[in-house]
Amino acid sequence: LDSTLSFHAVTFLGGDLYHENKPSRETQLRVTRLFRRYCLNDRPVALKFLSDPATNFSHSQFPNVNYEDCNINVGLPVFSIHGNHDDLTGKGLSALDVLHESGLINLFGKFEEIDKFVVSPVLLKKGTTNVALYGIGSQRDDRLCRAFKEEKIRFLRPKAEKDSWFNILVLHQNRSRRCHDRSTGAYLPESLIPTFFDLVIWGHEHECKIEPQYYESGIDVCGDGFYIIQPGSTIATSLCPEEAAPKHVVILSIVGRKFSSKPFKLETPRQILFDDLSLDVTPPLGVTKTHRVKDMPRIVAKKVDEMLKNGKKYRGKKQPSLPLLRLRVTYPETWANAMCRRFGTKYIGEVANPMDMIAVKEFKPKCARKEFKVGVTTYGKVEKTTTLEEIVNNVFEKFLLRLSYWYKLFVVFPNYQLSNFGSSAQWWLHRADWLAAFRWKSLKSERRREGSKGEGTTMAARQSSAKQSSAATSSVLMYMFIYILTRSFNSGSLAQQHRSSISCCTFWFPIW
Repeated sequence: LDSTLSFHAVTFLGGDLYHENKPSRETQLRVTRLFRRYCLNDRPVALKFLSDPATNFSHSQFPNVNYEDCNINVGLPVFSIHGNHDDLTGKGLSALDVLHESGLINLFGKFEEIDKFVVSPVLLKKGTTNVALYGIGSQRDDRLCRAFKEEKIRFLRPKAEKDSWFNILVLHQNRSRRCHDRSTGAYLPESLIPTFFDLVIWGHEHECKIEPQYYESGIDVCGDGFYIIQPGSTIATSLCPEEAAPKHVVILSIVGRKFSSKPFKLETPRQILFDDLSLDVTPPLGVTKTHRVKDMPRIVAKKVDEMLKNGKKYRGKKQPSLPLLRLRVTYPETWANAMCRRFGTKYIGEVANPMDMIAVKEFKPKCARKEFKVGVTTYGKVEKTTTLEEIVNNVFEKFLLRLSYWYKLFVVFPNYQLSNFGSSAQWWLHRADWLAAFRWKSLKSERRREGSKGEGTTMAARQSSAKQSSAATSSVLMYMFIYILTRSFNSGSLAQQHRSSISCCTFWFPIW
């Protein structure tokens, strides 16, 4: 109902006529009645259609513009592209195709291929003013962005009097960056749009930016840019601060290559009341559960009543009496949870959305992670963004510092750095040394046998098995250390001098 009331002031569409691809019969009936009431009449249309309708409306079996059809009296022509809500499905059909085939609207900017785009303009003329209307229906932002970058999109321009045409581009894409993980950002940057356009009508974005915004091109040429008008949605489809702004439509007056815009505020959209409430203090009556339960609803109710009182001052005569309200409440964990649905029942008949008028978010302070034990080793907070080489380096560095004898052996080679341990260990693991793999498999079998003893194992037996497991792990790690040293020192005078001592250690270590 809200959308059909606001539609009375709209004559040009940039997509999303319907909120879903399969609208209900009631919605289709209301839209058809509006088009027939305001668009079909005997008023003459002064626009001359100069382009080839078979090219602009190749998706239709009636290749002509609706106001030049001798079987229909169209006094107000409507040109529209499809959006992401009424997008193409199945056999490439949209709910707008039904309106186009019935002669109520002119659907353009529809493409069957998704890899290459050839955009042919709708050429209109009135007096001495020529307008070239380009349209691109809703596409995946990544796909359209790549098409612009790889030059797989072509804009056909009229050959006659190329510089006398006022070029308009109608889009239905994300304007602001939505994703930081994708290379394209899931949006269409303004820098990719060709600068021969004079005006860009940007659909899809719900925020109303009705004043023309000038975008300068990266090329250092005076006046080489275009204007962007973002009309926004005619009704509120989500409860956010951007939707709470007044809704507008704009009337363009084009003379030659110059234009002027005159915005008109819509009087029928439902009022939206939006605010935030932060309970960043302790409960006024202490921290007991009884006080917390009573205080939060009282504070929230006071804020809601204040919002409703202020909303009545600015409510228009043609706006619905029940506003949409959204209050975001942020509170620390010292407060009890608020019963939002139970709280909303008190405002039935005062707001249009009583059950979801309150959105709560609990603020929890960041706390350190608890340490946990595995065997006899205590592990704290695990560092992020680490690699296999860094893990191996840290393990050997901590292990060597605990053993005085092996630490002295390490000091003998002052030029050898710990960063070499990780790369050597990675080389060794990829080649699967059979002796170390055998020792590691024996260790895993020993742990499996100890774990299958059942719950009857005593605490002393568990501590003994943990010590044996730790000793076995140390044995394997020490063998890996000596083995990696022998592989790492393959060249250099220092390695030649101490090769015999390392080999001796390698020979005696398995016996130890």
